[in-house]
Amino acid sequence: MFVIPVSFNEYGKELLGRSQHLVSKGWLAVSNVVHKELVTQKRMVRFKDNGNLDKDETSGSTFDLLDATGCALKMFYTVGKQ
Repeated sequence: MFVIPVSFNEYGKELLGRSQHLVSKGWLAVSNVVHKELVTQKRMVRFKDNGNLDKDETSGSTFDLLDATGCALKMFYTVGKQ
């Protein structure tokens, strides 16, 4: 197994954008029933001016599932016009 560290300061905006793009295009299915916590985190997320997550205004939420989804999709690339 290889462990590759991912800096959320450097890649956070890209990871969130890729996740949002794949879901909005219908290329990644996220079920409201099966992935209830992930859907809740996606609805709660707020962003800073630099595009990174604003975790200060979330009253204790960690966004672990949202971060894990972004990391899992890091190696997927979309080609062509977006």
